[in-house]
Parts: sequence; structure tokens; C-alpha cells
Amino acid sequence: MTSENVTGDRLDPFEVYNIACKLFNDFWGDSVILGKDYRGRELVKQLVPGLDYITGALTKTISSFDRKRNQKE
Repeated sequence: MTSENVTGDRLDPFEVYNIACKLFNDFWGDSVILGKDYRGRELVKQLVPGLDYITGALTKTISSFDRKRNQKE
């Protein structure tokens, strides 16, 4: 599976990072539709912290891995 570069930053070579960014961007598009209904707004409120955590944790993990890899070279 290949993915396009989503952000244009140094984490783009990591496919899992691009997939997480795409998931987050797709969610934001869907949240507009969900936000029209009370139940949808409540669902969005619950999902936002989880999606934010996923992308943030991946960014931190990949950055740490990349930093360690560069130190060895």
C-alpha cells in the first residue's frame, strides 16, 4: 500500500504517519456532517481527543526513532 505525502514534512517517508494524517483529515470532513445533529456532535466530541492522540503519539514516536537513527549514522 502506498500513500501520498500529506504534510510535506520530514515524517512523510513513514507510511503510517501519512495514513494517520489522512485518517485525521477524513474525520474532520465527516465531522461537519455529524455536527448537524446532537448525537453526531456528541460523537465528534468523544472522537476528537482520540484521533488527536493517535497522530500526536505517532509524530512523537517517529521523530524519536528518526533522531536515534540519525545519531547512529
